[in-house]
Amino acid sequence: MAKRTEEEIQKICDDYANNKLSLTKIAKKYKIDRKTVKKILLSQSITERTHSQSNRIYDVDEHVFDKIDSPKIMWLLGWIVSDGCLYYCLKSNSYSLSWGLHQKDKSVLYHISNIFYKDKKDHVYLYNHQNKFRAELKINGHILGKRLKEIGIHPRKSLTSEYPKIIKDLPIDQQYAFIGGFYEGDGGLYFAIRKRKTKQNSLCANCSLIGTKDICDNIANILKTNLNIHGSISKAGRDGTNVWRLIINGNKQVRKFLDWIYQDVNSGAADYFLPRKYERYLDLCKYMDKGIMPEKLTYNAFKAPHSDDNIIEAAE
Repeated sequence: MAKRTEEEIQKICDDYANNKLSLTKIAKKYKIDRKTVKKILLSQSITERTHSQSNRIYDVDEHVFDKIDSPKIMWLLGWIVSDGCLYYCLKSNSYSLSWGLHQKDKSVLYHISNIFYKDKKDHVYLYNHQNKFRAELKINGHILGKRLKEIGIHPRKSLTSEYPKIIKDLPIDQQYAFIGGFYEGDGGLYFAIRKRKTKQNSLCANCSLIGTKDICDNIANILKTNLNIHGSISKAGRDGTNVWRLIINGNKQVRKFLDWIYQDVNSGAADYFLPRKYERYLDLCKYMDKGIMPEKLTYNAFKAPHSDDNIIEAAE
């Protein structure tokens, strides 16, 4: 490598690190080859950008999960384990993290976007495909992808996910935010209204979370140990698949669970949550506290065999 002046070396490093010029553009600018540019950067302890960083238009905080030390980050991790997709491209050696939801739930993607992107711009993509109104958020980041793999989140995880050790090692009473994020991504609150001829109608609630056997087992154990909530686990997917359902029955048990995962939202300490599911939880609170039946529900009515009761279910 021909000897370069300190001023030249400083300009090359500044163009790469601060002006975000590519190796190719710098090589053309200073009439040298890419290998020489790499050697100069290496001599100044400047790390070459990854493929995803080189092709990025917006700055992404790839170090969000360096420390799992706040309810917000635990909530986000729960959303990734339940409903996020991590992709790896072998050709470019790059990772991308993405979510695809119905547009009615797009607000949660804005919450997630604001954690990764600091420019306050709109990074959520809205589109209509075959009358399905979708909202997508995609985040590229090699460092982020490698960190998620260290935590135990990997591509094509839906049938192999495990309860993250980094969460499991925390005190049980601190794991509510992670479980809350997981519930919002892959859980639901269901109402059954029991109609009787001689008695006042009553509302019966149950709550379910869908995941692998390991995740359902761990959450069930946490709820039993910490809240004295007893759930049941049953197969949810086809034979040969590792898809299971954790069900919590009974208004009191369901209320205790939801009070626990939404404690920060209820206190005003958190503004990140999925409104649709939180509002359904508030419907249950209104019924239990004031006897007010939920409104705007779509019912499928059927007659229970050998019974005068008419049971109507409204599924979330």
